[in-house]
Amino acid sequence: MNSAIDHVVLTIRDSGATVAFNVRMPGLEAVTTDTECGPLIVDGQKINRKTLDQENRDNACIGSRDLCLVADLPDGTLIEVSRYDAA
Repeated sequence: MNSAIDHVVLTIRDSGATVAFNVRMPGLEAVTTDTECGPLIVDGQKINRKTLDQENRDNACIGSRDLCLVADLPDGTLIEVSRYDAA
């Protein structure tokens, strides 16, 4: 059903510090965009970064991450999504 990982989203405190730390890793590059939090790329996979004030989800906190998948489903297929809310 899931055919690939599209991208990962990390909720971070400081974009500059995150980039400075991550670009020291071999094979990881920061993409420059017109927004402060451009993606990091490693082996063709995208890691999006969002600061806490950019997140409008209920339970986002520093260190939160989202995994976004690509699904291989026929057109018109309804997907029921369960949401886990930490108490």
